Formats: sequence, structure tokens, C-alpha cells
Amino acid sequence: LRIPSRSDAPASRYLTDPDDPKYFKPTTRGPWSTTLALTIDDDLKETSMRETDIQCEFFVPLEHAKAAVRAVAAVASAWDFSAPHSSEGGGAKGLVDAFEFRCVQGDGAWLSPCPVDSLGLHTSFNADPARRDEVLAGVAALEAALAPFGVRAHWGKLSAATPAATAESYGDGLRRFRELCAAHDPDG
Repeated sequence: LRIPSRSDAPASRYLTDPDDPKYFKPTTRGPWSTTLALTIDDDLKETSMRETDIQCEFFVPLEHAKAAVRAVAAVASAWDFSAPHSSEGGGAKGLVDAFEFRCVQGDGAWLSPCPVDSLGLHTSFNADPARRDEVLAGVAALEAALAPFGVRAHWGKLSAATPAATAESYGDGLRRFRELCAAHDPDG
């Protein structure tokens, strides 16, 4: 997997009409604070997302990227997806609103979900309470499919991992963090 170099060339807007293509300048490689993903409205202006969703994101070592994407595709092949929507609303809501894939540089932090260069696999699920059980099953299925690749969940997003699985995944880093907490805040 190759991370492309910075480019200022316009890119086709996601789900644009092929007969009337819209373009924008995508975010690119660089510090997280300057490369956050944009949501683009019909006038190609940055906007906030208007839909409420439930998010999960899992990280696998970059060396497993191709197999991990195939595993996610196999799980997701049975799901329904939201139809394209615009700033004017519309479109049918499916179980999944969006998938995103990110390359993340590894670091040495004790509790980092990315101790090595990793692929982040993000899913935005429908937040309709009537679909809650499907969402929870979907998150568990994604995590199980990625388990052979050393998956780690994003700390701030939905995960099906048990405390024991999380402890095993973070190993010595979690042990060191717990020791630090016990030394400096023994009463929790």
C-alpha cells in the first residue's frame, strides 16, 4: 500500500454525476490538524455532517491492509447502504452511511491503537434506535473479521471487545498504564 504524495489536483466528488462532474481539492498527507476529512455540500463548500450516526473504527498493521479490506468487504456485503444524500436531504437510510479508510503512522504510546503504521477502517452506522441490534451485530462482525490481523479498536468509538480482549491486545502498555495510575491515584 502506497500513500500518495501531496497533490493539489482536483478530484471527483464522491458520488458525483458522471455527466456533470463536480470537483474539490481533497485533504492529503500531513499533520492531523491540517488534513481532517471534509464534508462537501452541493455547492462544493465545506459543511458539517447533518446526519447523526454511530461510529466504529478499527486499526490493523498496514502490512495486513489488503486482507483487512477484503475481510471488511465480505462482512459488509450483506448490509444495506444509505443512498446518496445532499444538503437538501433525501435518499434512503441504510444500515451503513459511510466507510472511510485511513493510513496512520505508528507511535510508541502505551495505549495507542496504532503502535505500528496502520490502516484505520472506519464505519458510520445508522443511528436509528430501531436498527440498534443490527448495528451492534455489525460492529461485532467487523471486529471478529479483523481479529486475525491484530485489530485494535479506536478508544472513542463503538467496539464489541471484552475487557479481557482489550487487556490482551494492549499487553505491556496497559499494564504500565495501570501501574502508573495506581502509583499516582491509588483511590481511582
